[in-house]
Amino acid sequence: MLSEQGQDIPIIALPQNRHILTRLLQQLAYELKRDIPFTVLLKAVPDEAPLIADPSSPAVHVVSPASAQILEGIWRVLPGTRSSLKTALHSLVLDDLTIAGLSPRVSRKLRSRNSHFRQLLKAARELIDPAQWDTLLKDVGLGSYCSQDSWPPDDDECSIPAEYLSCLNQAVAFSRPADPVDQLRRWGNRSTRLSLEKRVPSLLTQQALKVLPDKRVLGAVLNAFTGEMNGIRGEELHLWKRWSDGSYRVVHYSNLYVYGRVRCLQPACHAWVASLEAMLHLLHLDNAWQVSEIECSCQTQTGHCILALQPLGEADSTNDQWPNVRARLALALYRLPSPCPPALARPKCKARMPIPHWHQVKGA
Repeated sequence: MLSEQGQDIPIIALPQNRHILTRLLQQLAYELKRDIPFTVLLKAVPDEAPLIADPSSPAVHVVSPASAQILEGIWRVLPGTRSSLKTALHSLVLDDLTIAGLSPRVSRKLRSRNSHFRQLLKAARELIDPAQWDTLLKDVGLGSYCSQDSWPPDDDECSIPAEYLSCLNQAVAFSRPADPVDQLRRWGNRSTRLSLEKRVPSLLTQQALKVLPDKRVLGAVLNAFTGEMNGIRGEELHLWKRWSDGSYRVVHYSNLYVYGRVRCLQPACHAWVASLEAMLHLLHLDNAWQVSEIECSCQTQTGHCILALQPLGEADSTNDQWPNVRARLALALYRLPSPCPPALARPKCKARMPIPHWHQVKGA
């Protein structure tokens, strides 16, 4: 089928339980202020996201050829939406962090814990207008979770495909098109607070946090956070390292929020940033540390993202002689929730097939 300009119009067949293309065309029609004719026919949607973790690539994610073919057809008709699918030649995660001793790795299990996803669904449900909920979840391929009765159980089984968290991330962004970044930040903050409400630190722990130096508290907290996230994934994909300038790097290999998302100019993991900020606020460290994402897979197409925690003002040197207390505090903190729900536990992983999506919201 040819357009008025003589270009091929992609002919795509969508399963009846998907509404992705309809929603995409509505958004395009809104931005262009005119209707867009489109024929939905022959070519099937591939059963994988554009950016995938593949065993053939042990260090970075790769582009799905089937998904790339679909996207290329769309880009020929709508060249203004074209985005590069090439992995950046140089990146912090592959260059600087490798030199610092953090070797890149790609998820092999591609699963996440049931209770974690349930907590994120709960936070999203609180933020999204009930009139939008069903439509948005169907848009991103999560229509089976419209009803709370169909949410995953609150247990430690790892049966949630990694792509589902990216899908939910996009649904949250779509729910507030005027300011998707703020909506994602609210989601990250709210999901963290829901988790923290379950495990408020004891008065003794809170007092210990006040007398220990910030760098020791932060090190213990990051140990707890990355340990919890690795438990949620069932594999070691979240690491942290203290930099020589006193800052910290938190690395999300095979980041849960990048599957199915194509390139954009700015870092896009706003939910992660807000989660870490909420954790620092709980510990009264939000005035001492600034959180930012310094490299996003949406910029590099590696599948990995890096967040930085930069000290504000002079470093805290209070009582830097407490190794035993520090050890006990680290254990106490490890029993606290991480900035990404749910409560701490060890995983037992089972598999389930993923559902892809190809949405992209500016700033999301």
